[in-house]
Amino acid sequence: MDKKIFFVLITIGLFFSNTLKAETVLYCQSELATGFINEDGVWKEGSFSRKRFTVKFNDDFSLLEGVSFHPMECSIQYNHKPNTISCVHSRGTYQTFMYNNIKKRFLYSEISIAGYVNNNTDTEVLYAGTCQNF
Repeated sequence: MDKKIFFVLITIGLFFSNTLKAETVLYCQSELATGFINEDGVWKEGSFSRKRFTVKFNDDFSLLEGVSFHPMECSIQYNHKPNTISCVHSRGTYQTFMYNNIKKRFLYSEISIAGYVNNNTDTEVLYAGTCQNF
């Protein structure tokens, strides 16, 4: 009986340790924040409040959660830049998140179909900064 309990505990421990290692959780702080805003029908560029993000990549960096309402799909776009991960979310606002997992730098954009291109009122924003492991 003791061997069965020991085996079950070891199995559960291995399962949780693999699950924890499978995800990469990052705390990201923007250092730059800029964009365009429509004020009474006139588009202006300017500085925006910096933001903090807690993001989570899955084990193979193909999915990102934490910066948009829905998970972003991610991939490595260029073979000569294997440490740069590009993520996109195209439901509603068009959002991108680019991350270099060696330099720990990110670039995040929020672009809207109801913004500058169609001369509506949505704000367009770009954030840049660094991340650290959570």
